[in-house]
Amino acid sequence: GGSTDRAVLLRSLQRQQPPAYHLMPRPRGAFGNLVPEALEHDSIDAGKVEIQVQAVGINFRDVLNVLGMYPGDPGDPGGDCSGIVTRVPENGGMLTVGQRVFGLAAGSLGSHVVASDKTLVPIPDGMSFQEASTMPTVFITVETALNKIADIQPGETLLMHAAAGGVGLAAIQMA
Repeated sequence: GGSTDRAVLLRSLQRQQPPAYHLMPRPRGAFGNLVPEALEHDSIDAGKVEIQVQAVGINFRDVLNVLGMYPGDPGDPGGDCSGIVTRVPENGGMLTVGQRVFGLAAGSLGSHVVASDKTLVPIPDGMSFQEASTMPTVFITVETALNKIADIQPGETLLMHAAAGGVGLAAIQMA
């Protein structure tokens, strides 16, 4: 009785997570120039949280940023995002580790971002990370335009010339 042995590769049950990073255009001018840059893991200041980014809403500003066409300093790419809170300040805060959140977080085009806990809110039950990441900028724009500036009231008529983009669709919902 002989036996036959053969080498077999098996998938590892352990997954190595890459270090935290954000994507930066180096140099600006093309999407192909986005490269990962490591993020420093400093302590989290009061009023801030770190989130593991699950989805990013790409706005026209982000496109202009990466292409080098944004006037002035656009900052790091990414603004609208959703994710899971991974770190909070030592003294706690409004959000908790493990919470699903979405909102505004400058530089969120990457794996993690540190943002103000005042610009992030819990994701409603039944909403995906992808859905949540599409909403911050467009709904803030509409809220500002219709409710703060125009002060529209029930019964008034609202004429929207274009409602096919994110802001237009959000305006239809809010109106």
